[in-house]
Amino acid sequence: MAEAPFTIVVATYYSQSVIGPCLTSIPDQYPVVVVDNGSTDSTIIEALAARPGATILELGRNLGFGSACNQGIAASATPLVLLQNPDAQMPHETYEALLHAMDAMHGVALLGADCKVSGEVSGSLMDTDYVSGSAMLIRRAAFEPRPIFNQNIFLYAEDRELCERALKTGWRAANVAGAAVQQHARRDSAPSIDVPQALRERLQGQGQGHRMPEMVSPRTWRVRAWAKVADPPWVYRGAKH
Repeated sequence: MAEAPFTIVVATYYSQSVIGPCLTSIPDQYPVVVVDNGSTDSTIIEALAARPGATILELGRNLGFGSACNQGIAASATPLVLLQNPDAQMPHETYEALLHAMDAMHGVALLGADCKVSGEVSGSLMDTDYVSGSAMLIRRAAFEPRPIFNQNIFLYAEDRELCERALKTGWRAANVAGAAVQQHARRDSAPSIDVPQALRERLQGQGQGHRMPEMVSPRTWRVRAWAKVADPPWVYRGAKH
């Protein structure tokens, strides 16, 4: 079997109502890593039912989007990684268009699809200063050996900071014209807590200028009685791709 061109990483947090359709919509030839940020609903069960061969990482607590994606990327071995939101679905042509564009343009570090756009995929690249993390193809060589995402940013703006870093080091960021992403309204309800100002300032990262929301999800631990390990992440299925 030929090696997969990229691995798809899906970071979840209370995503039980959307993760199933997301994973079943992904073509079989692409390996999938699901990284869960401490959900206590049935997100993991739904993910395993929808994609039995997926690698599931349960972090046991909410580390934020960027840190969760870093864990998923580290669990893969392909030179390209596609981030896909759990509430996002893409037609098969979009995966193919993203891969073709990345193969053809070696100076591109980040490649995105057009969120909320439908229509024929043209494959034309549109240079940009921002690619959404909801559907982002990453060339790992542009950022490694450092973690892909800035782990000082807990929530929001991780993708924008990543784009800025890529552009500053001479790489390109672009979107593929007509490559559609459909994002569906979520029905899940995650707990929230008030975040003190001092904590929000610390979580948003030094010197980034990104504003933290007044409410974020708590960093709660979920311990499974059968887990015979001391520290997360707990890997339920799969192996390195």
